[in-house]
Order: sequence, then C-alpha cells, then structure tokens
Amino acid sequence: HLPCHICTGAGDCMTQFDKYGFVPGCNDFRADYPFPVDANSAPSGVWYSLPLGGRCSGDPTGAKDCTWSYEDAGHVTLESLEEFS
Repeated sequence: HLPCHICTGAGDCMTQFDKYGFVPGCNDFRADYPFPVDANSAPSGVWYSLPLGGRCSGDPTGAKDCTWSYEDAGHVTLESLEEFS
C-alpha cells in the first residue's frame, strides 16, 4: 500500500524492495485484506499500487528498478459512457 508514494505495509519495505524490486501490487477488496478495513462504495474494487522506484520509460524490463511504465491512452467523456447505458 503506497499512499503518497510511501510504503505503509507490514514489515520492512526496503528489505522487500531490495529482494524483489519495486513490483506493482494489487489488493482485491473482496478479500478484505489488508485493505479496506471499513465498508466502502466499491466492495468489488481492486486497488493497484505502482511504486515510483519501479517506473521506467518504454517497455518494462523486469529489472528491480524497471517493473512498470505507462503511456497516455487518451480520455473517456461521461457523454460517451452514457451512450452505453
């Protein structure tokens, strides 16, 4: 869990990052572990964390410091979503 890009998970984050690299994580809300601890408006949601130490340009290589990247995929307007309802 990386709110404000700070590891708040149990244990020593840097030991884990040193061992496995800055890998993306996810939390399936249906599992109720480790988050969320309270009821929320998205009980079937999934929370992804992308540690900044793993961000790289281009395709990820899998190196400890190059585990994810992104590219702008444009935008979706509310009006275009309403067409499907």
